[in-house]
Amino acid sequence: PEKCFYLCTSLTEIDISKALFIKDSAFLKCYNLSVSAIPAYAYVEACAFSETGATNVTIEDISKISKRAFAECNSLKKLTINVTDGLAAAYGLSVPEELVCECRNLQTVVFTGHTENLSSIKKAAFKDTEMLTEISLPDNIRLIEEYAFYNSSIKDILLPESLEQIDNCAFSMSNLESITIPDKVTKLGEGVFKSCYKLTEAVLPESITEIPDKTFLTCHKLKTI
Repeated sequence: PEKCFYLCTSLTEIDISKALFIKDSAFLKCYNLSVSAIPAYAYVEACAFSETGATNVTIEDISKISKRAFAECNSLKKLTINVTDGLAAAYGLSVPEELVCECRNLQTVVFTGHTENLSSIKKAAFKDTEMLTEISLPDNIRLIEEYAFYNSSIKDILLPESLEQIDNCAFSMSNLESITIPDKVTKLGEGVFKSCYKLTEAVLPESITEIPDKTFLTCHKLKTI
């Protein structure tokens, strides 16, 4: 249940192989607890494993994971996100809001399974991932929400051709060096690349008819648009 093991700082191990529901903040602030796999049949609610000692996590079904499930896990270095097929995927699946927000040592994110069913990256999903330098997004991503990669260390990212919209500050404060916006993108939010101090080149499609406020504010090295 909710907050069942909240702040059990000495807890290091638990078997969740038969758990169907892990409620809000169940293991919040169990700083020394490590979990390696979230079973495909387990529903994980908000902040369930936030601020735990997880280092390498596989989510077997991203459709059953709620926001901030692994936020502020400072030991987390690798995350594998499996995308399933079936009824839940009929309208498109998402990487949840603030999923690994402030996981400052996260280096690797891998998407597996039916990645064609993943359609969006929710708000601040990878915000403040200061060690994440590269990520390969699935081909059918249509929406990247606000602050999705804010203050990450992403240097290079290939945006999928299916992408239609990038929201406010999605890549602000990141380490992007160049960016090409796909042809289907019709809308940019404010400050999308604000304070990308290493950005030197941006390629925009003709479908972009408006460059919003602060899009390239303080991009000191930007030479070519």
